[in-house]
Amino acid sequence: MIRNDAEYKRVLQQIEEGRAHFHAQRASFQEQGVPAEAADIALQATESFLLGLEEDAAAYLNAKNGHLAPLDDLKHIGRWLVHARIARGLSQKELAERLGVSEAQVSRDERNEYAKVGVDRAQAILDALGVSLRIVEERPVLIPGAEGAAYTIPFEPHGVSVAGSEVDSELYRIAGNFRAKKNLSPEKSRQIAHALNHLLNSLSDDDVPATRQE
Repeated sequence: MIRNDAEYKRVLQQIEEGRAHFHAQRASFQEQGVPAEAADIALQATESFLLGLEEDAAAYLNAKNGHLAPLDDLKHIGRWLVHARIARGLSQKELAERLGVSEAQVSRDERNEYAKVGVDRAQAILDALGVSLRIVEERPVLIPGAEGAAYTIPFEPHGVSVAGSEVDSELYRIAGNFRAKKNLSPEKSRQIAHALNHLLNSLSDDDVPATRQE
């Protein structure tokens, strides 16, 4: 997980070097006449590692731009709290001062992604950040132009934007699904999210089809 700009720069360097090595290895396999399917299997671990780095980089950049993804699972609240600090534009030192603890304590907690954080501790961090966490009921609705495909979207938008224009964070998750299936770049995934947001905002209430009933 990326926690600051220095780590972000190092990860970008890792991605650049890793991609260069990945393509060089694939080219080497081709020169040796290795079947494409066998090459894919041999490079699968490297590809998964690089995709993980790219996901981390995209998540950090989104948080840096003030966007918080929805918290779908309380087991991941630690990672979400780190992104909340980043979205608020606070350093670990500034959060430590607000919490009345040492910077080393915050650094250690974030490095461990607030492992086994309790309710009181999590609430104290939210209060220090000035961030509210709410649970919303969800229902399946139809997205126009998706040929009847149903996606789960909350009754009310729950995208969080601390700075800049808000894009419903549910759209980032949908775009992420496209990215995973089509092996798109993080930037392309973000463009898809903004395009979906623009499409939905351009529709009138009368354009949205009725909710599918179970």
